[in-house]
Order: sequence, then C-alpha cells, then structure tokens
Amino acid sequence: MSWSPKARYEGLEDKVVLITGASSGIGAGAAEVFACHGSFLILCGRNAENLQQTADKCIELGLSPDKIVQVVGDVAKREDLEAYVNKGLEKFGRLDVFQT
Repeated sequence: MSWSPKARYEGLEDKVVLITGASSGIGAGAAEVFACHGSFLILCGRNAENLQQTADKCIELGLSPDKIVQVVGDVAKREDLEAYVNKGLEKFGRLDVFQT
C-alpha cells in the first residue's frame, strides 16, 4: 500500500496549522497532507524558494492561496519563532496545530 497526502483524516478542515521545516522533507510532506484537508497553513522554513515550492504544491493539491502564509526564519532563533506565530495570528486570528 502506498502513501498519499490525500488519505483522509478527520477534523483537519479549516484548522490553522503552523509547520516548521516546511521547505523540505517531512515538513513539506505534512503541508501537503494538511492542504488536502483544507487547513490554513503557516509554512515556516529557512529557504524562501523551497517554501514557495511547497506553497505551490499545496495549491496544486487544491488549497486556496488565501489559506497559506509563508514565513522565512530559523526555528533555532527565538525571534523567528515569535515571528512564525505572530504572522499566523495576524493572518488567521488563531493557531490550532503546531507541527514541528
């Protein structure tokens, strides 16, 4: 059985999800799963170009661009973590899930 980001998980639609490491690997894969379920995404990572690629993939999977915000930064820096949360709150008004 192969994995698909479209596998169904209950209760993810319209959840606001902050994903660190979203520019590659597991973080990018998590973004795809949440995108397939209609979540609002705060995509965080160090590489702006790769974050854009992740956002583009989420849009290809059917997520509206209005449901995505990208924040470039380093999770190891406290001020960047604060910026991740603040950007998400500014755009979506809440934070439901923190995916690291």
